[in-house]
Amino acid sequence: MVINERGKLKRLSCPFIVICIDPVGELTEFKPYSVSMVKSTDDGRIVYEISGLLFFHTYFKIIDQ
Repeated sequence: MVINERGKLKRLSCPFIVICIDPVGELTEFKPYSVSMVKSTDDGRIVYEISGLLFFHTYFKIIDQ
């Protein structure tokens, strides 16, 4: 569940598209990427699986679906 920019609560299903807002690893800033799975770390941090690799969600913005 996410709250979009218009304040509406929405349920997302994988895959969904995100924009990289801070370059991380080999991912380029301002490019779209497909999230195939959402997981959490042992300490409760949210990570996205993109191209088989895990990245913290804070590097991305969800594109309004």
